[in-house]
Amino acid sequence: MAKGVVRFNRDLEKFAKKIDVEVGIAVRKIALDLYSRITRKTPVKTGRARASWNINAGKVDPSVFPEGQAADKAAGARKHRQFKMPHPFAKVFITNNLPYIKALEKGHSKKQAPLGMVKLSLIELKTFLDGVLKK
Repeated sequence: MAKGVVRFNRDLEKFAKKIDVEVGIAVRKIALDLYSRITRKTPVKTGRARASWNINAGKVDPSVFPEGQAADKAAGARKHRQFKMPHPFAKVFITNNLPYIKALEKGHSKKQAPLGMVKLSLIELKTFLDGVLKK
């Protein structure tokens, strides 16, 4: 196992002890928080980019929201509720397979997400977790 993964696992265990929950529950909560942060920051023109975010444990979900279909605002909430952790240290994948998602992440939508969605959300989450671990 890579050094970074081992350290991250130890940090998760430390975090879980701080907030008095099992590691699997902590991982699930952190993953869902990151997923929510990313989707909320995703620019909305048709809603397809936001609706195409996926969260899955164990394997990548390659699906995208169908083109030309009205984006359902409840799609993210459904994915949120359906997300399951097969075991506490399962790899969690948050993905979006639209061809233009990289352009959006790089600030293509300067009015709605000039700093991107993923990078900014990861910084926010790391800052939050660092604060919890220091207490």
